[in-house]
Amino acid sequence: MKPFLDVGFKNYVFPENIVILLNPNSQPIIRFVKEKKDSGECFDIRQGRKTRSVIVLDTGEIIVSPVGAKTIQSRYLKYADEVNKNNTARFINPFLEIGFKNYVLPERVSIILNPNSQPTIRLIKDAKNDKRCFDIKQGKKTKSVLVLNTGEIVISAIEAQTIQNRYFKYIDEINKTV
Repeated sequence: MKPFLDVGFKNYVFPENIVILLNPNSQPIIRFVKEKKDSGECFDIRQGRKTRSVIVLDTGEIIVSPVGAKTIQSRYLKYADEVNKNNTARFINPFLEIGFKNYVLPERVSIILNPNSQPTIRLIKDAKNDKRCFDIKQGKKTKSVLVLNTGEIVISAIEAQTIQNRYFKYIDEINKTV
């Protein structure tokens, strides 16, 4: 049985269809949302409410939600607790926090790069030009670059080692469920 996540006003999505949960409070993300709205690739489910998260789907479309990313994550955990009580399956938190209330599914991350090499700098530049870049560092210094298996990259202000440690914690949780 797969969980549906309520992402606001009785709108639902499967967690595995989510590429990244974004905090909408940075200029790069605001521009990204505007571009997606202009191209017709945006589901705006806010019903006049303030944007609290931007959900990027594996189809390239986005959901602009009045529910915060942390709340969406909590809703998943609540569902997982119910399923775990019934012992029909075991679910764990599928979201990896990558800085400033932005989350990604760990299986979406192909590689975590140190941002200081020339090839990585070119990768960032190319991804920005192709509009495949999520800048989630909130004006801070770039400390890691995540390459997603969907072709996008994420520029984060969190050290690559910290993200790796969070990933290992996630793997430990998976191993406990087996």
